[in-house]
Amino acid sequence: MSKKCLNCRIEITERAIGKSTEKKYCSPKCRNRANSKKNYLKWKDTPEFKANRLIKQRIWVEKNRAHFNDLCREKNKEYQKKKREEARTKGFCLSCFKVPAKEGFLRCERCLTMRRDARKKNDRII
Repeated sequence: MSKKCLNCRIEITERAIGKSTEKKYCSPKCRNRANSKKNYLKWKDTPEFKANRLIKQRIWVEKNRAHFNDLCREKNKEYQKKKREEARTKGFCLSCFKVPAKEGFLRCERCLTMRRDARKKNDRII
């Protein structure tokens, strides 16, 4: 009777007599992968993990700025340009793309007030 590995679903063959018959994984590497997956699922929603992941991501982006720009930024610019043109033709807000723009403006009332408040505080303009 052969069992299947809990991680990769490959059949586990019985080895020499004396080995454990309650084997769950086909190899130590497979066992490590399964344990890593369990730990990730357990920790991924904790605030410490999220903060650490964000820091590591920012460090990676700074180290690989050119690669990041090629991957994300240029495509995002094209997508935003296309989305803005679409919103402009339909008469929607150019910031949130969801609500019709206020008459005589390119943005909805909510986005206009957010921009005004940000300017008053000298914060970053949204």
